[in-house]
Amino acid sequence: MGLAGTSIYSTNYLIRESSGRSILQHISGYRPPIMAKGNTGEADPHLRASNAMRQKRQEALRAAKEPVGITEQAAAGKQKKDWVRERDEEVQDALDVGKGLSDMIVDQIYEVWNWGKKRDDDE
Repeated sequence: MGLAGTSIYSTNYLIRESSGRSILQHISGYRPPIMAKGNTGEADPHLRASNAMRQKRQEALRAAKEPVGITEQAAAGKQKKDWVRERDEEVQDALDVGKGLSDMIVDQIYEVWNWGKKRDDDE
């Protein structure tokens, strides 16, 4: 009985949060009064909070889409090339020592699992 009651209560809560009406209001056909367009943000604090979050998200998307300067693009490209070159050197050094690709993969998994510690650091 308790489990069934909790399930019904939880379902009612989820439906009320998503649609603004409870299960009984859906069954009875009750519709809350429609507010004027100008008052929507002031009347409901949930609506006001969601509008604020939507505006912040849109501002973040606009900021991400703004074009980056040529010097910043060049610096980012150089950093990427440096990283790629450094990684290629590490792979080549490991291959020269005699490690296989599976050994390198296992070492990387070990390093991630142990928060950046390499196998040589354990000793």
